[in-house]
Amino acid sequence: MKNTAVLLILSTIVLLSCESNSINSPIENNFNPAATFGTIDIDKADLALMTNENLAKADDKSLQEYEVKMKYFAMAIAKLLTDPEIGAYLKEEIGKQFDNDYDALWEVIADNEFTNKGKFKNIIRKLYNSKIDMVDQFNAVPLLQVSVPVHFDKWNISKTILVAYDPVTKEDTEVEELVAFDQNGKKYVLDAQIEPDRPVVVIGLNERVAYLESDKSTSFKKILGTAWNLEIVNFRLMDDHEPWWKGDPEIYVKTKKYGSSWDRTNFTKVNDEKTYWDNNHDWLPKTIYTTNINNPNTDHHTVFTEIWEDDINNDDLLEKDKYIQADVYGYPQNYIRTNDYFQRWDGTRNDADIWVRPVY
Repeated sequence: MKNTAVLLILSTIVLLSCESNSINSPIENNFNPAATFGTIDIDKADLALMTNENLAKADDKSLQEYEVKMKYFAMAIAKLLTDPEIGAYLKEEIGKQFDNDYDALWEVIADNEFTNKGKFKNIIRKLYNSKIDMVDQFNAVPLLQVSVPVHFDKWNISKTILVAYDPVTKEDTEVEELVAFDQNGKKYVLDAQIEPDRPVVVIGLNERVAYLESDKSTSFKKILGTAWNLEIVNFRLMDDHEPWWKGDPEIYVKTKKYGSSWDRTNFTKVNDEKTYWDNNHDWLPKTIYTTNINNPNTDHHTVFTEIWEDDINNDDLLEKDKYIQADVYGYPQNYIRTNDYFQRWDGTRNDADIWVRPVY
């Protein structure tokens, strides 16, 4: 009887011990992010913007709200990058270039668990002196990302790095300054037009995920009848209208013949200005337009083309041509430099050249 009682007591002690360990784990209770990194106060006006339902009815409220949330996210990342483990993890994730650029999505990194610290999102959650859950606020920002758009190869995680945020309420061309923070919350102003000589972390909205999902460059198939293709020979980008803090540009070409809908082709690896790109090195998709013709000796098509840089505000039309006079007969013709017909909306400058040739 005594043995049974002893076993019962020991079992109870073990059970309570297990429960105690699960509730009071070192990860959850022994690590204090606020004490380790310092706290972040939320400005009353910013808090009102994020919580006032009346403001939610404003047409431009979303971008205002995203910008405010990215500001506070930038403050938190600046603090956390002083931790070697967190810094190494972010550098590794950003360096993977999952979308061919140096960035990592918040939704991917949020649940990463750090040694004796807990999950990334829970560490960030405890940094704010606020009545609202800021992680919930960050989760509501679509495609929130952490990026290092310039000098990633120079990033030394043992040194202080500034963290800026994208002023999404302004057009890229209107942005003259970027606000950035260090680990102490000190504010810095960076030149938005001149690329810095050191790496900078930038919090922003990912443009490349939707851009890559829209890629039609591999969708061209041989169609019934005689195929008429418009092939790229060379492409030169003079000005991509993408500021340094937004990373690589998202260049794409739209083509159509009269009376048809636009076809879209992404130039995913075109990222340097004043450089010639050709389709012999897989930098460019070979074909940007395919259609049927009935008689190669008599039929012709006039093809319209626009070159775009994909952008959240959808304002980055690089060139719009009057037309590409690709209405040739019979045999592959000489190259057509479509820039001969290009003009910007203001009629003053060209930002891209594209050489194409029609091939039957």
